[in-house]
Amino acid sequence: MTILHLIDLLEPRILAFTTVLIRVSFFMIFLPLWGDMSLPGRVRLLLIVAMSMALAPVIEVDMDRFPTTFGALALSMVIEVMFCFSVAFLLHIVFGGILLAGQIMGQQLGFAFGNMVSPEQFSQIPVLARALYAFAILFFLVMNFHIETFRIMAESFQKVPSFQAHPDDSILEIINMMASGMYETSIQLSAPIIATMVFINVALGIINKAVPQIHVLIMSFPIRILLGLFMFSTILGMIAQRLGIYLSDSLGAMQLMVEAWMG
Repeated sequence: MTILHLIDLLEPRILAFTTVLIRVSFFMIFLPLWGDMSLPGRVRLLLIVAMSMALAPVIEVDMDRFPTTFGALALSMVIEVMFCFSVAFLLHIVFGGILLAGQIMGQQLGFAFGNMVSPEQFSQIPVLARALYAFAILFFLVMNFHIETFRIMAESFQKVPSFQAHPDDSILEIINMMASGMYETSIQLSAPIIATMVFINVALGIINKAVPQIHVLIMSFPIRILLGLFMFSTILGMIAQRLGIYLSDSLGAMQLMVEAWMG
């Protein structure tokens, strides 16, 4: 076998691996957790190459659809980026709702000034929001939702072959559905803390009217923090249950988004 024959034999496999590598790279860059700045670049690169090598032998790539000119390749790459971003963006909406719930809880407990830098959001967020975000990440990994996410990514090659994505009108509807669910879920998660703070404020107001000599404002800070943290610890089970439902719905929305690009 000559070198030219070897090149002719390996060229389809190299192009197939390249197409798989392109989609996997965009998915891993746009997905939360794997695309966060807190994850080292070498680890992300290793995951991308490993997943591409695992998927390339089992995925059929129609080489006749491969772009033949630089202009067609650039256009196909842009469409591929939009496809991967639209699917991964739904998962960002989920974790955005969790962060919003944590920010509401933190403000109600008086942690508005207790902020910490978040490398994922490039901003400062309340400590309680960061704790709730970390809890959601652990729940996401323990319940194997990341495996379901990778499965959706692998099945996307069958439903939407590489460089053959065609957007549908239902894309915006799916995004609007998930965005409305984000605010609904954030309010549901933070509702027990909000209700607790309302009762505490009412009780402190009554005490202030009955005994004006007591400095209610000074007393309110430790009371709100202690009772708020106690309530937060008691509703973690409810939060985990709601997170399971919310993440399951998001995976279904991601599948719908993939189907919306089938054209």
